Amino acid sequence: MSGGDCNGAGRLSSRGAQLAAEEPSLYYRGLGFARENPYDARTRPDGVIQLGLADNKAMAAFMSHALNLSQKSTQEHTEGRLSACDEEPFNRSQPLSIDPDSLVITSGATAAVGLLAHVLADAGDAFVVPTPYYPGFTVDLERQAGVTIIPAATYSDSGFDISTSSLEAALRESQGEGGDEQEEPRQGGGGAEDEGRAERSRGRGRRRKVRGVLLSSPSNPLGCTFSNTTLLNVLHFCRKNCLHLISDEIYAGSVYNGDGFTSLLRLAEPRDYPFLHIVYGPSKDLGIPGFRIGACYSLNPAVQSAITKLARFCSPSRHTQALLAPLLSDSLFAQAYLSENQCRLRKASSTAQEALLQIGVKCLPGSNAGVFLWCDFRQFISPKNSIRGEEDLFLRLLRQGGVNITPGGACGCCEPGWFRLCFAGSPEEELQLAIDRISRTLLQS
Repeated sequence: MSGGDCNGAGRLSSRGAQLAAEEPSLYYRGLGFARENPYDARTRPDGVIQLGLADNKAMAAFMSHALNLSQKSTQEHTEGRLSACDEEPFNRSQPLSIDPDSLVITSGATAAVGLLAHVLADAGDAFVVPTPYYPGFTVDLERQAGVTIIPAATYSDSGFDISTSSLEAALRESQGEGGDEQEEPRQGGGGAEDEGRAERSRGRGRRRKVRGVLLSSPSNPLGCTFSNTTLLNVLHFCRKNCLHLISDEIYAGSVYNGDGFTSLLRLAEPRDYPFLHIVYGPSKDLGIPGFRIGACYSLNPAVQSAITKLARFCSPSRHTQALLAPLLSDSLFAQAYLSENQCRLRKASSTAQEALLQIGVKCLPGSNAGVFLWCDFRQFISPKNSIRGEEDLFLRLLRQGGVNITPGGACGCCEPGWFRLCFAGSPEEELQLAIDRISRTLLQS
């Protein structure tokens, strides 16, 4: 190429160009706005209070002390990696028998979900995902693996419980038959995620090969555990239709009310093992997202072999693993931590729900897990039952009120007006200030 002929030197691939041009969704716009204008009681009292990020800072001092002790330990792990035994005391309130050879360590649960999507589906294939879902799933599946989300709609009149009929309607949609009229996915102009929903709606009638179901259990953003009946219904649906089931159980150790957590692995039968894949990571339960540790557990030898080969691109450092391994393998530490963590989460959740109720905002009944609440703002949006009303309220809360919470549209929710509010990432006084700001903003509408 001659010295002056450089027209194509700076060009990206088509996929690179698409990523570069992509506009962030409302979820990521909110996170970015709060990050650029963070609240600080002393230096920036007018800054944005971040209630849109699923952080658990309730045990920050506890963990800081434990990590300092662990760092002084000389314990090292064979091959410099965590094992199934290390995570077992921590993420299961009822111990399970784990095969270490079926566990692949990754740099976070996000990486594990992405790897599974990559090896279970081809670009253009689809996963059924019950709504509302974690807004990051859109990126994990669609952007990274080229896999389409087909939403299985759930509704408030049933507590957003997952029904077999909603899963079946989503499967019919993938086959080009369309679902029931009420299952129509919402459309809106909130960025890439909303554009993706609009594209799926325009593509109704287009056949897509569904490879599996992706479930977050306990639910993010609902903040609750599913009943064994619901979990078994999902498992039976996948078995009946020969579909894979990815269960993201990253909040397994953050159940603070009720009967505790039941993993799908406990409910599965041996005939389900080739199709069931469990994702976990301690970042939420331990409040250490920056450590980037996760795991994928699959009893399917082919799946395990494939993700092992890809895991080299997203492996945590040996130092990080060596630092966490003593904590995760210490059953006494796990018992003490989980008990105190559950107590603090229960208190923070109750405080937030009571404060929200005083300003006329109800939360989904049965909230008992995770670090967030699913909040009903439907009476405060205008026009009523509209996506535009939800987006307007989100932007007013963010820009005028100085509070970032996640709009339900970013989670694929079919009913405008629901929001996810994270209660464990801020001190109690800051959380109360955020709710006071929300109240003032609502009164101005």
